[in-house]
Amino acid sequence: MFSWEYPPLSVGGLAQHVYDLTAAMAEQGDEVHLITRGNQGTPDFEIVKGVRIYRVNPFKVSSTDFVTWVMQLNMAMIERAIPLIQELGNVEIVHAHDWLATYAAKVCKHAYKIPLVATIHATEWGRHNGLHNDIQRHISDIEWWLTYESWKVICCSHYMFDELRRVFQLPEDKLRIIANGVNPEYFKYDPGNNCRRGNYASPGEKIVYYVGRLVPEKGVQVLLDAIPKIINYHPNTKFIIAGKGPLRAI
Repeated sequence: MFSWEYPPLSVGGLAQHVYDLTAAMAEQGDEVHLITRGNQGTPDFEIVKGVRIYRVNPFKVSSTDFVTWVMQLNMAMIERAIPLIQELGNVEIVHAHDWLATYAAKVCKHAYKIPLVATIHATEWGRHNGLHNDIQRHISDIEWWLTYESWKVICCSHYMFDELRRVFQLPEDKLRIIANGVNPEYFKYDPGNNCRRGNYASPGEKIVYYVGRLVPEKGVQVLLDAIPKIINYHPNTKFIIAGKGPLRAI
């Protein structure tokens, strides 16, 4: 499996998705080897919940832009994957998460004749409501290329199923919807926690609670734009926003 993020290196929801997915696969008896990006202080190799994690760093050559940096990361991933596949000898599936692992996944597919599956968590078209410059069009082309090379393409919702079919003209029998799972243990109430409703709102107030990354694709700006209208109809409403990201400044 290839993913550009994995805990503790977390940019968005992809890291948590890959963490939970690989742990669940290992628990059911699958042997999972994940190649991902390293970071200062993270080990080059470790076993997490039965999953073998290999961390690499992009080639240390100056990059002119993010797309070039991603290519350098993929070269490092390939450099790690080749001896690993040769050592294992019986890899059955290559799994790539989003366009950031396309090159590494495609090389492994063709060099070793291993079926490739891809999970598309989002598209460049969807992130920007269209393609508006050459970089966005280039990333979209890589996304299409990954879906073309894949035996099956996984997405997490009917909305994404529709988007992939429409934007990339993918046949329906190539797409599979597998909804993101939730581990209820992460959300168990802790009676020792001092978080109380009264800390944020008075007894007579209603609460609208948002939790998520503060980026445009998550829609927090839509909520903020709607606040005056909500207050107009429901004056005793308190809005609580939890998260971090570039939109925090607004």
